[in-house]
Amino acid sequence: MQTKISTSNFFLFIFLFVFVTSASSQNINLASDETEINSNNNNIKSTIKSSMSVNDKKYCVTNYKGKYEISLLDDGSHKGFFKLYDSNGSLIKTTQGEWMLRDEGVYGSAYILTFEFTGINSNLPSMKFTCQYNGSGQLQALIDSQGRTWDMCR
Repeated sequence: MQTKISTSNFFLFIFLFVFVTSASSQNINLASDETEINSNNNNIKSTIKSSMSVNDKKYCVTNYKGKYEISLLDDGSHKGFFKLYDSNGSLIKTTQGEWMLRDEGVYGSAYILTFEFTGINSNLPSMKFTCQYNGSGQLQALIDSQGRTWDMCR
């Protein structure tokens, strides 16, 4: 019994043989690549955390009721202030609290800022914001649970 091999099958076989042979001769060190990736992730995390190390950052959102402003202090106290202004710019309400930044990501980093109210209005529920960073790792905006983007105040 004779087996007939077509020219295209012959070249396919040769190609696969050469490919497998060359691939098996390469030394691939996955451990060093993984270490490099982990060190890059740690550098990014430290950059993100250091971006919060500014003494006072203010984020605002405006709607038909007026302007909401959240001020985050990072002098070690993690205090914050929440203010509501009417449409004329007059201060209506102010509360205070403490904020905490935590990585709650599963498949990658997803930083969540939680603002817990303290003092007079401590009965208010805590607010959670998804942090949005720019390419340099600087916090540029907060996104609340209603999908509103709180940009840096101007």
